[in-house]
Amino acid sequence: MGYSTFWSDEPKSAPADYRKSITEPTTKEIDGQTWMFTPETLPEDHPWSDKIEKGIFPDEVMEYLVVAMQYAVHPVSGDLYWDIEAYCPGQEKFVTVSYSEN
Repeated sequence: MGYSTFWSDEPKSAPADYRKSITEPTTKEIDGQTWMFTPETLPEDHPWSDKIEKGIFPDEVMEYLVVAMQYAVHPVSGDLYWDIEAYCPGQEKFVTVSYSEN
């Protein structure tokens, strides 16, 4: 499994005003990728919720609110790639985690 993380002070994938502009989980196609945005965090019964495991976030992240997710299938290899962006209240930062299921 490939894995990378990126920390930022502002959301990288979700709209900057996501707390106001997104009031319920919303799925959108952007540049051929399926993105899901959510105002607070991903509901436990959402079909993508099983893709989020505590172990995918850096060790220092104890609490997180998922605000954006996307997936794409590589056209040649067929590998499935995920990007998950979360707000981490303890760090007062956003973290984007990318990984592949191959």
